[in-house]
Amino acid sequence: MTAANPEDTRFLTDLALAQDPVSSNTLAGVELPAQDIAARMLEFDRIVAVRTAGAHSPTNPQEEAKTNTLRRHFHEYGTTHFNGARVTVYVRDHDPSPKADPGSGSPGESGGVMR
Repeated sequence: MTAANPEDTRFLTDLALAQDPVSSNTLAGVELPAQDIAARMLEFDRIVAVRTAGAHSPTNPQEEAKTNTLRRHFHEYGTTHFNGARVTVYVRDHDPSPKADPGSGSPGESGGVMR
């Protein structure tokens, strides 16, 4: 999606990529392992997620890591639609105590989901 207008995203870092499309000789590049993606996401206070409007992410370990990290550690700040894309800004939660559903033993969802 960004290849058509790379100047629009030149100041953004793709947190999931181990190799970009050019260096990997692929259409989408090569993603890092799931645990590396989650760790890298936690290095940032703000994440901008860009998705094709109406598209659903495939279910794989990398996509699950992205979704779970956003649910547990970030909240959705805002979403806009632009040129057929859905752009969502997520902001890091700095509350030291995760919110949990009573009896669930797991952190509660505090914001946006990438799908």
